[in-house]
Formats: sequence, C-alpha cells, structure tokens
Amino acid sequence: MKKLVLDDKGFMIFENVLSEQDRKACFHDVKSLVSQGYVANSVPPLQTPPKLYSRVRNSVHWENLYNYMKTCMQLNLELEMSWANLTVENGTYGMHEHKSDLTFCYFARSEHPVYGTNVEDKFILPAVENSMVVFNGKIKHAISNMPNELVPKNDYNRCSIVFDFNIIQ
Repeated sequence: MKKLVLDDKGFMIFENVLSEQDRKACFHDVKSLVSQGYVANSVPPLQTPPKLYSRVRNSVHWENLYNYMKTCMQLNLELEMSWANLTVENGTYGMHEHKSDLTFCYFARSEHPVYGTNVEDKFILPAVENSMVVFNGKIKHAISNMPNELVPKNDYNRCSIVFDFNIIQ
C-alpha cells in the first residue's frame, strides 16, 4: 500500500489487488451486464446501476474483490453502494462527490493510466490496471475523460469498479 497526502487530503493506493484471472473475470462480468442492458439511467455513459455487488456477489472473483476491500483498511465497514464505469466515446463524467465515508475505486482495466481520477481539478491519480484508490468519498472528483481517439469501438479500454462504504463506529 502507498499512502499519498496531496493538498492535505489522504489517498491510499493498493497495487496487485486481484489475480489476473479474477481481474479479467470482473471486467468480463461488467461488459456482459452492460451488453445485457444493465445500465443506469440519468447518469453518464456507461455506468451500471448502484447495486452492482448485490447482482454479482455469488462469484468467487467478486467475493475476492469485496473481501480485499473489507480487510485492507482494517476498519469496520458497511457497504453503501457499488457500480462500474466503462469508457465510451464522448463519455463525460463531471466533478462530483459521494455521501460515503470511503470510496474504493478498483481499475479492472486501464490501458491509459494517465486518465485516472481527477481530484478537485488539481491533480490526477493514475488509473493503473489492477490497482485500487481509496479516499474520502466527500472529496470532489471525476473520471479523467480521455480523448475520443483513444476510445476503441466495441470494446472498453477502461473499467473502474466503485464501492462506497461507511465506517461503523
């Protein structure tokens, strides 16, 4: 784990989160769900609805990801919601914040790490494949939108899977 403090805000980066087989399986599941129409309405494209984990939780690779998140922080955490984002042409994700105590952003696929998580329009945390960034969900952030020229047709070169947790006292 790497700890970063940027502008008095703390971020944790975990590398090599899942086995290669589990990483690919999570990415495949997200692509399959989206192709079956499991897409949220009134949010930027392509994002799944906010109950992703409850839909996929019976798979070992998803349990491995969830258990990693629950244990890496050594806190008592309660899942608030989870979803996934896939890159698409003209996919613009605006600056936003979450209501949760902690946001876990896992990069199941990332061909261009430089287009990571934009934090308050001040810096970008790289989106390194098979890594996870953990931060206070109330910090303003956005997916760093990549140019259309880098977005492949009929495939996705970036898949982020997000879990919001609250800390139970």
